[in-house]
Amino acid sequence: MERRVRPFNKYLRWELDAHPLGDWETTELLTLIETALTGALTAQHVLFRAAEGRIRSRGYGGVVDEWAPHVELLRGP
Repeated sequence: MERRVRPFNKYLRWELDAHPLGDWETTELLTLIETALTGALTAQHVLFRAAEGRIRSRGYGGVVDEWAPHVELLRGP
């Protein structure tokens, strides 16, 4: 979304520290990702909803809509 190449996973923290995202605080995002990676569904839903808002605000809502009917499942309760 910010015209960047996705870094290798092991460099994600460095990339975000060196080049923070415009509207997402690095510690907040990394915490959401680390918590979601534990397999906790609630954490995965929180991460998806947070990302979805940013995706839609940049005009990419159609990409998310193409995931139907799974979008509601990804958002969670």
